[in-house]
Amino acid sequence: MKKWISLLFGWCVIVAVLLWSVRLWALQPSFYYHIYDQMDLADSLDVSDRDLDRCITVLLDYLKDDRQDIQVTITQSKTKRKAFDWRETTHMKDVKQFYQNAIMVRNILSMAAIGIGICMYRKKNGKFFLAKGYLRACIGFLILIGILGMWILTDFTDFWTHFHQVFFTNEYWLLTPGVDFMIDMLPETVFSQLVIRIVITVIVILGCVCIGCGRLLLKKAPIGFEEDS
Repeated sequence: MKKWISLLFGWCVIVAVLLWSVRLWALQPSFYYHIYDQMDLADSLDVSDRDLDRCITVLLDYLKDDRQDIQVTITQSKTKRKAFDWRETTHMKDVKQFYQNAIMVRNILSMAAIGIGICMYRKKNGKFFLAKGYLRACIGFLILIGILGMWILTDFTDFWTHFHQVFFTNEYWLLTPGVDFMIDMLPETVFSQLVIRIVITVIVILGCVCIGCGRLLLKKAPIGFEEDS
C-alpha cells in the first residue's frame, strides 16, 4: 500500500509543479514583451509597441480576474479599432474557465502532496517510500515528456491543434490570421517558446528533487524497506 500511496504522492508533486510553472510563465507580461521585441511584432502588425503591450496585459489581467472584460482600443494602420471582437471575447471566456479549473486542480494536488507527505513521513521508513515513489513517478513523467517533446519539436502546429481539440468543446479557438488580432499578437512562435520554457522549468525543478531523493536512498535507505507493509 505504501508503494502506491508514495507513487500517488509523486504524481501529485509533478502535476502541481507543472501547473505552478504554467502560472509562472504564461501570466508573466515581461515574457511576452521580450518575445515581441525579438520578433519586432509591433512593426509587422502596424501597431505601436505600447498598444501591443497593453493588449497582452489586458488579456493576462483578465485571466487573473483583475478585470472583467478584454475591451481595449488600438490604432492599427493609423485607424482606431477594437482589438478583439465577439469571437475572440468568447474564446477568452473559455480560456479563463480552463485556467481557473487548472488553478483549482493545482491547489488540490498541492494540498494532497503536502498531506500525503506529512502522513507518510511519520510512518516507518516513510521518507524512503516517498523518495522512491517520487522517482518512479518521475520516470513515467520523463517518458511522457519525451513523447510529447518529440511531437512538439517535429510538429508544434499539430500538437497545439490537438491540445485545443481536447480541452475546448467549441471552435471559437479557430481564429483567422489577418482578421482576428488575437491570433496575430499571439502567433505560434509565442506559444512554442512558452511551452519550451515551461518544460525546461519543470525538468530543472523535478531534476533537483530527484537528485535529493536519489542521494537519500543511496546513503540512508535501509535494505529491504520496500517490504514494509
